Amino acid sequence: MLDENPEFELKAPTPDEPKTIWFNILVPDIKETFSKVISAGCIDVQPMTELPDYGVSNAIFIDAFGY
Repeated sequence: MLDENPEFELKAPTPDEPKTIWFNILVPDIKETFSKVISAGCIDVQPMTELPDYGVSNAIFIDAFGY
């Protein structure tokens, strides 16, 4: 469980807005994948960010259905 983090559109569900989900996936090429999701109409919440302590990069987006 995580605390709400509105800065990154990570909001706790409410009776009026019950949809909320956050999951991580690993892909071979994050730059290519992120470019494709943005081109497909997803909303960029956090651009690609390197996390050197973990040896990965991540990005956050909202899909066309608001998830």
